[in-house]
Amino acid sequence: AIDDDLEQRLPVVGGTAGDAMTLTATWQYRDDEAATDSVAAVLVRGRAQLEMEVSHGCLPIGLERRVTRAEGGWVHEIDGQPAWSVFREYLEGAPELLNAEVSSHIAIGEALPPDATRDDEAYIIHTPLGLDAAAGALFFPGGGLATGASIRMTRRDPDRIGESARRAASRIAGRHPGRAPAFVLQFDCAGRGRQLFGHDAARHIVRPLREALGMQVPWIGFHTI
Repeated sequence: AIDDDLEQRLPVVGGTAGDAMTLTATWQYRDDEAATDSVAAVLVRGRAQLEMEVSHGCLPIGLERRVTRAEGGWVHEIDGQPAWSVFREYLEGAPELLNAEVSSHIAIGEALPPDATRDDEAYIIHTPLGLDAAAGALFFPGGGLATGASIRMTRRDPDRIGESARRAASRIAGRHPGRAPAFVLQFDCAGRGRQLFGHDAARHIVRPLREALGMQVPWIGFHTI
């Protein structure tokens, strides 16, 4: 059991399970058990100081736009037009379907408040993973985009991903000069994995952090959606 005071102070980090962006099924594991449509968690406790950083490596493209109708994780309209029609304007060849390749390259950036913004991470990134083609609506797991939100389309930039990850790790290292972490947990978007980098993903998304935090530091993580 966890006492009420401790529960209120517990940070939660991680992500939902990914399946290499096939969007079919995922599996969760605990000891020798496997399940689906479930949640697996590990409680880490003891005398330690937790440090967290977030990076995305997306570049804004085009003009600022506004969500004009959204509900329950679905964005129906952007600037009064069907959301899918607006999204397709930024996709090469104007594809008919939303697929893993599309979701790995283009996303929607929601502007952060000025007092919460760093020059290199001015947006929260939302990736659509569902499409109602008949209605022209896009589904964003977990929601987050509300009617009235100020947004810009963003493009994942492979070089910027590595650079922003390195900056995030350097900020952590800078807060504890001369000390290496006891261990590192890394949770990376599945769109930054094999869909974008093929079998060379670790060199782009893991190595930059290890170079900043220590090549010998114990490391664990997984791709999420």
